[in-house]
Amino acid sequence: MTAYVTYKFYTDEYCCGRTAAVPLCDFEHYVLLAGAEIDKYTFGNIPKESYSEAVSYCCCELIEKMYRLDTSESAQKEGIASESVTGWSQSYESGEARQNAAQSAYRGIIHKWLCNTGYLYAGV
Repeated sequence: MTAYVTYKFYTDEYCCGRTAAVPLCDFEHYVLLAGAEIDKYTFGNIPKESYSEAVSYCCCELIEKMYRLDTSESAQKEGIASESVTGWSQSYESGEARQNAAQSAYRGIIHKWLCNTGYLYAGV
């Protein structure tokens, strides 16, 4: 599996002065997940030796999105979609709905960065 970005690129180029959202100890896990997601949508069309900077930026944004979804307060509550205090009630979101929302977010990020690169072309 190809890691499309290094932690140094992530902190120096992508974050460019702001605090990194993903700590180094979690970065390696998420860089592999993001790479797999990119490979899924690009059908393996990205050359492993050389690829555009857009791929690296796409990977960085995916890493942050994946990390935030996994560590957000709502993820910790395991699918609680809404709560009411006065009459205390909770409604739950299905795991499938959460997965679909995550996939939609990933697809949007990938299309934003890679739509004009030719990597998303599925033809022969």
